[in-house]
Amino acid sequence: TGSPSYILDIREDGGGGSARINLVNTGSATNDDTILSFLSGSNNNENIIFFGDSDDNNVGQIRYDHASDSMEFLTNTSERIKI
Repeated sequence: TGSPSYILDIREDGGGGSARINLVNTGSATNDDTILSFLSGSNNNENIIFFGDSDDNNVGQIRYDHASDSMEFLTNTSERIKI
């Protein structure tokens, strides 16, 4: 996009494909893991994954709260599970 909203903004133009990020490790050794890492600059912040649609961009969420060291799962924008 010519006007991205974020540092990295990946979009599918609606031509029938899926907007997708694929992480593949073809190795088979014990330490050939595939890792997606989220690092926070402070122990008071959160790492969040949003699941949304055209009506609500964060209706589903997975959150890790570094201040309380808790993991939260939200559906319909409400907390359902906190570990």
